[in-house]
Amino acid sequence: MSSSTSPAIGFLCAVLSAFFNGSFTVPFKAASSRHHGGNTERARRSEGPANDEEVHPIVFTLYVSAGVFLSSMIFIAPFLPTVSINVPSLLAGFLFVLSVSASFLAVDLIGMALSQGIWSGSASVVSYIWGTLIFGDYPSHPYWSILGLTLLVIGIVGIAFCADIARSRFIDRRMLSSSMGELEPLGADASLSIELLGKNNTVPIVDGSAAPTAASYANGVFWACAVGLFGGSTLAPTHYLPSDKQGLAVLPSFGTGCIILAPVVLFVNNVWTRQAPPFNARNVMMPGLFSGLLWNISNLLALLAIPEIGYGVAYPLLQSAVLVSGVWGISVFREMTDRRTIAVFWVAGGILLLGAAMLAASR
Repeated sequence: MSSSTSPAIGFLCAVLSAFFNGSFTVPFKAASSRHHGGNTERARRSEGPANDEEVHPIVFTLYVSAGVFLSSMIFIAPFLPTVSINVPSLLAGFLFVLSVSASFLAVDLIGMALSQGIWSGSASVVSYIWGTLIFGDYPSHPYWSILGLTLLVIGIVGIAFCADIARSRFIDRRMLSSSMGELEPLGADASLSIELLGKNNTVPIVDGSAAPTAASYANGVFWACAVGLFGGSTLAPTHYLPSDKQGLAVLPSFGTGCIILAPVVLFVNNVWTRQAPPFNARNVMMPGLFSGLLWNISNLLALLAIPEIGYGVAYPLLQSAVLVSGVWGISVFREMTDRRTIAVFWVAGGILLLGAAMLAASR
């Protein structure tokens, strides 16, 4: 294989990985929408204790981890010369569980499109730091690299506050009042966008009982950033494995780490909240297993891409998943309906992808 072909295959694997990465939360969002009319956070606030139909993010993470474990053992392990368990791959599995737990918490609070936008950008920065500053995979064009990171940060901010940017730039308060009737003046605490949580989460300002709070929005952004931290570091421990234990050989041990830590996370959640969420296996287990399969396909493709184009380039490119999740979140789940908000979202997403492309070119 020529030297020019290998990077091309690496970039192709990275793009395909981004597609599956941007799609793996779809089963969770679909299950949540089916059982709670698209507004899991509002349902959880109004219903109080967990009910038998609830799609709880941490329980869903357990099923996703099982999906990663089973797909690794069924589809990968039989074709490997040897299967061994090692600490770096187990640690990578632990980081995945933390990342996916935070991702479903974020999606539950602020929606799929917004969550993926935040964690994609932050994971790009984290993975770039691993690849360059820690692994020593320095770019050939450092100035392009710095500019690319700057654009990534701008893209993150733009996606995180797309609705607020659209409102402040394009929407006049009097136009909003005339389109919704005679309303009370909006106070400082009501500055959150009415679009953030989607069609079924649009804030009924006259009857403010279902309005998303500033705390829920801040928590959602926090968990999305946590996804970027853990997700951008997920495969970093495997860098220290010998070459014969890297690549696809990582997956069985990785899956084992997932299935070990996921029950621990569920137990800690139960102790912390003093509630035991229902397993709801009949309605949630199959979507969770399918979600785990989708993510593991993305993981497999990432493992194929990294040796060809490097961790510091491959992982930022994988975060173009923001466009995939944006299409799902906006077009299918109607998480954003205001055209100006959607326009700002895509402009910010384009800036983020431009930053990722400059990172790739900097190599």
